[in-house]
Amino acid sequence: MTGNASRDEVDSIYSPMSLSIETILTPEEKDYISKRKVVKAATIDGAAPLSFTDENGEIQGIFQRVLDRISEITGINFRCSIYQSVDEALNSNCEIIYGISPNYAPDDMVLSQLF
Repeated sequence: MTGNASRDEVDSIYSPMSLSIETILTPEEKDYISKRKVVKAATIDGAAPLSFTDENGEIQGIFQRVLDRISEITGINFRCSIYQSVDEALNSNCEIIYGISPNYAPDDMVLSQLF
């Protein structure tokens, strides 16, 4: 678990929902996960409390906690890298960028719904 929130605090956010891989994913999504266990993800530094590095250089923040929770539920492992600019993240070999503002995303980038 990353960040300052305890495991119990994070669980209390999600406990009203019965989240399991069986109930939230389609058969196609389950198949994808079974074949691909690691997803390269990127974020931008300096957007605390959403995304930032701590004194040890570890990625922290709300976005990281959400990815950690997704990992716990689905089994997907995210290999996260943090960049100093949107351009650096866009030019990396990442497969997803999390925490990018629609204001900074290229016009042709598909963005997910905000959470």
